[in-house]
Amino acid sequence: MSTSNYNGNYNGNGMSVVIIDSGASAQFANSNVVYSYDFADNDTNTYSQEHYHGGAVASVAQSVADGINIIHLKVFSDGSDAAYQSDIEEALQWVVQNSAYYNVAAVNMSLGSGNMTSNVSGSYYLADEYEQLDNLNIITTVAAGNSGATYDTDGINTLAASDSVIAVSAVNNNNTFTDFTQKHADLTDISALGEDVNINGYSLSGTSFSAPIVAGTAAIIQQIAVEKLGHKITDEQFLDLIQKSADQIDPSTYSITQSNNNQSTTETTINMLGNNPEHISPITDPGHTWVDAHSTHSYGNNFVIKDTLGYTDEKDYYSFTLDNDAMVNVTLTDLDGDVDLLLVKANGFDYFGNPLATTVVYKWEWFNVDLEFSTFLNAGEEYFIVADSYDLNDTNYTLTVDLGGGIDSEVIPPTNPIDEPETPDPVIVPVTPPEEPVSPPEAPVSPPEAPVTPPEEPVSPPEEPVTPPEEPVTPPEEPVAPPITVPDIQHISPEYDPGGTLEHAYQLTPTSNQLVITDTLRTTAGLGNKKWGKNKHIDDQDVFSFTLDHAAEITIDLTQLDQDVDLYLMSKANDDSPVYQHIWEYGNLDLTLTHLLDAEKEYFIKVESWDNKATDYTLSIDFNGGIDVETPETPPTPETPPTPETPETPTSPAGYAGLNVDNTVNYFLEHIQDYAVV
Repeated sequence: MSTSNYNGNYNGNGMSVVIIDSGASAQFANSNVVYSYDFADNDTNTYSQEHYHGGAVASVAQSVADGINIIHLKVFSDGSDAAYQSDIEEALQWVVQNSAYYNVAAVNMSLGSGNMTSNVSGSYYLADEYEQLDNLNIITTVAAGNSGATYDTDGINTLAASDSVIAVSAVNNNNTFTDFTQKHADLTDISALGEDVNINGYSLSGTSFSAPIVAGTAAIIQQIAVEKLGHKITDEQFLDLIQKSADQIDPSTYSITQSNNNQSTTETTINMLGNNPEHISPITDPGHTWVDAHSTHSYGNNFVIKDTLGYTDEKDYYSFTLDNDAMVNVTLTDLDGDVDLLLVKANGFDYFGNPLATTVVYKWEWFNVDLEFSTFLNAGEEYFIVADSYDLNDTNYTLTVDLGGGIDSEVIPPTNPIDEPETPDPVIVPVTPPEEPVSPPEAPVSPPEAPVTPPEEPVSPPEEPVTPPEEPVTPPEEPVAPPITVPDIQHISPEYDPGGTLEHAYQLTPTSNQLVITDTLRTTAGLGNKKWGKNKHIDDQDVFSFTLDHAAEITIDLTQLDQDVDLYLMSKANDDSPVYQHIWEYGNLDLTLTHLLDAEKEYFIKVESWDNKATDYTLSIDFNGGIDVETPETPPTPETPPTPETPETPTSPAGYAGLNVDNTVNYFLEHIQDYAVV
């Protein structure tokens, strides 16, 4: 699904979004990358061969605001799924020092761990950096986490549990929470699409891809704010804006778990939230041989692939190579057809140049039965997982792969463990400045000369709340029956088979000028055609009769056909049966006829099977005012008795709402003066 419904003139042009993540990737190449640095390996090479995560996150932000600049700050060492906390802190400090030079609008962090049920304290190791970014009017978006099904208590990722950042949970296309998202009624600030996010030929799922949607939106809003107001709006104002303009999530679709505010479940590593595990739906079809197999090299040790097979796409190949010897487990589920599961190795080509393969594992069962295998594989050899349709029927499938630690993902202990917040690590590596010296803009924007002041006496609520009347008025003992209305369209399914001749026609008694008839034509088994006198067919034609009250040009439509059917409009005069119109087409095409008819004269519509095959049909007739329709008088509506005042219904949590980018932008443009004072 698309990440944004906004198609206006603003695209974040001139604004930068910082992605603190795994770095750039070949699978998700980003345009307008103005700066990058690897804080984990202390060099300027932020390209990651192991992970696509950072590139995908940046691509999501650019799909919302395609005019933004991207800054990649890599905090995951090459080959690692975990990051030093000190590297994350150092990256944030770089943003604080260089935000003016690069005009940073937002920082996105789709990484973290743990399940917090309350905001972290001021001693948290990122608290200073979060506050500094907040004071610079830089919007910091953090993914809420993908372990919602793991914890018994609602909560969010540790890095997101701060008043100075925007914690983003994930919803699906129906604006309901995904099964995996972490969320909390008091801590989730907003929700955004995080399931089946279509980017660069992949369908991605995770709160990792919800957060950058909000970051891209922040870039658009800050672009507008600078243009219209002369300055950026604050984090608090942006949060107020996106919550006011969001689509509320139906409370019946979520449950709020009772939380213990003293509980904080944390872990000692910071991980890419997208690898928990990754859910991939390749939009580009995986190859049909090992030569053009779909590479899973960057997916890590655990991933889930959802795709389809069919008559013209009977095989999908997925390749991987282990860094270490490992026990590999593969399951194939959610099948609609008969599919085999194989593990193969490449074995050259035959005489005609066709690729050959050696089978390592071959699993099959009759029909759409789930399949699974586990086998020990060697490091350094390329293997291919194959989903092979046996019956060539269209089918979905889910391929769940656990490479058993065969892919290097070293967990590096943090230099500043969370359980010792009082002794934060100093910054070891100095921040590498950009080639040009960091300096504020030559002409910084100054606040308005005459700031808007609040009214001297704020409006206070009434001292005494309104109380309901002592004796509420009760409704009448006998409710008034609703007025009788005539349906706009009359629907008929004949209770008996309409006759096949004019003498035995089914008589229509329309109560509306719009009439829809649904019925069938049925025939006996056997070959032949009645026009050649072979075999006796039954119900090969239906005839309906009607009479108009007024002359009118009527329209008849014959649709929903399975077979070849003809349409006739006829009348009876002196035992003759003149045909006013006969409409036909080859095959089961829809038919339409229009004719001007007289009042007080009997007409007939005939539906006739031409190929004598069973078919459903829908006959729609527009009498175009030719039928008198009596509209009964509507009884007067009794006065509605006053009802006692009822207490207001408690509102849903503000963050339990799906971001609506188009609403957000339009609301901001319409109420921009409400955000003039920072």
